[in-house]
Amino acid sequence: MKFTGRSLSAVFIVLLSFSPTLGQESKQITPSPVKKTTPEKPKPTRSNPVKPDPSLIPPPPVVSSLDEEIKLTPAREPSPYQLASSRRGSVLRLASVPNMFGDLLTPFGQLTARPVEGEKQTVTTGIPLAGGGRRTPIAENNKPIPMDRFYFNYNHYHNALVTTPNGIGGPTATTSLDRYLIGFEKTFFDGLCSIDVRIPIVGGMNISGTDLSVRGGQAGNLNLVLKGLLWSDENTAIGAGVSFDTPTGSDVVMEYSGTRNTIYNDAVFISPFIGFLCETNSNWFAEGILQIDIPLCGNRIGYEYSGSSMISPDKWNDQTLLQVDLTAGYWLCRNPEKPILTGLAAILELHVITTTTDADTISQNISNNIFLYDMPTNRFTMVHLTTGLHANIGQNTTFRVGGVFPLQKQAYRAFDAEVMASINRYF
Repeated sequence: MKFTGRSLSAVFIVLLSFSPTLGQESKQITPSPVKKTTPEKPKPTRSNPVKPDPSLIPPPPVVSSLDEEIKLTPAREPSPYQLASSRRGSVLRLASVPNMFGDLLTPFGQLTARPVEGEKQTVTTGIPLAGGGRRTPIAENNKPIPMDRFYFNYNHYHNALVTTPNGIGGPTATTSLDRYLIGFEKTFFDGLCSIDVRIPIVGGMNISGTDLSVRGGQAGNLNLVLKGLLWSDENTAIGAGVSFDTPTGSDVVMEYSGTRNTIYNDAVFISPFIGFLCETNSNWFAEGILQIDIPLCGNRIGYEYSGSSMISPDKWNDQTLLQVDLTAGYWLCRNPEKPILTGLAAILELHVITTTTDADTISQNISNNIFLYDMPTNRFTMVHLTTGLHANIGQNTTFRVGGVFPLQKQAYRAFDAEVMASINRYF
């Protein structure tokens, strides 16, 4: 039997149609070409958002319903610590602004003594309680923002105490006052608050005459200041606080016509204050402090005569004082890269002190002598002009020297002129 090619092909097709296995094998032998597919991009969801290509971001869709509203996460508010750190940075930037000079000394009370009868003269003297080292103003070598420092002040007041020890009509004795102050200030609460301790020491006021002798002592009142930063930015700061003047200073002892008279330094003073500090982008800067000085109690008066002693039931009270201090200054040069003199500034200040209450007056008859305690004038206002130079020595030390000049009449002056110097060491 003879087979042709055409008959063999027909037989193969018939066998293929009745054998599925053979068909599968033939399919495996001749596989169809594989199509290349692009993986489908995942759809963005709330839990797994997909960030699109920034160059292909379409305009924001129109919100058609509340369900499709896009909720934005609000910006997190800064913590109190972050706010404190920001204010702390502002304080550090303003710390280079020079301190105010101040003017310090307030008027003394006055004692007038005269006999009821006899040949003794009528005498007058100032009352230098705490040796004249009391009621320290906030503006004295200070500024209204917290600082870390040690410092030393020296003040010389020319003709600060006036007496007539040999009687009214006789020669007038004037005494100058030298005052030294050691201070320490330390910040806390991340530099936003500080405590400032001041310890004054005075040269002593001792006067002797025919009818009167006065001893004022050398210990001043310990002064404690609490300061806090209220607000600040890069160029301005506002601070406030309170000062406490404690009666740690010396008493005043006077002798007249056989009677020893002691005025005890008992008064405690509280002084709330508020101030500002600003520095422009140029070399100018300015400062200001408003302070009210309030006595919380009076001063006892004691007598010793004819072998006996007594404490008067009356107390001599100080007046409440309102003080305004303003400063304007200009940096003449500043170069922190210099080895010694890194800055020099000229400063001009105006200080105004006025009374808000009447003066206390006490008159007592002791051993046939009349003792009258009052003020040279009832209400008064003092205006002082201060000028000086501030020098930065290295990075952490300042040296300052200045002068104070009263602008009012002689009767309202606490002194004729003042010279001051101070050193601050910051840490």
